[in-house]
Amino acid sequence: MLAIPLSLQSKFEAYLRNKTISGNLQWQYKKWLRYYLDYCMKYQCSPLDKSSLPRYISKLHEKKQTAQQQEQAAEAIKLYYEVISKDDQPRKAPLPQSVNHREQVSFTDRKQVCSHESPGIAIKQENVIPAPSRGAGPSAGRHSSSKTVSVS
Repeated sequence: MLAIPLSLQSKFEAYLRNKTISGNLQWQYKKWLRYYLDYCMKYQCSPLDKSSLPRYISKLHEKKQTAQQQEQAAEAIKLYYEVISKDDQPRKAPLPQSVNHREQVSFTDRKQVCSHESPGIAIKQENVIPAPSRGAGPSAGRHSSSKTVSVS
């Protein structure tokens, strides 16, 4: 799981406080924002593009999140859009950061996701043949028995 960039997180937290949103709900909104940024990175969509919100909510539905959780996530992301629309800086997508602590996140489908783990990527193993050396004859690049060559 990725972390919210610090500059965005502080702006988002300040915005939530100004909206007088309770502390527990602020934590939930930050969680949904973190999931949204992670979703956007994984599915290569811009977190600034509001058209990605319905797809994100649909993904939460697929992950068996309740209707209440989906509504809460949608509200959190709408507040995020308000924060970034008030931002004076050029509109660039925030870059999520790696999380260094071991935070457990549990979805209702009972699957545990640990923030310090990432899905493995299968790597195809190939046999590597050494490139022939310059000026070598037809046996270049092949292993040969021990030959000793002396240079005068």
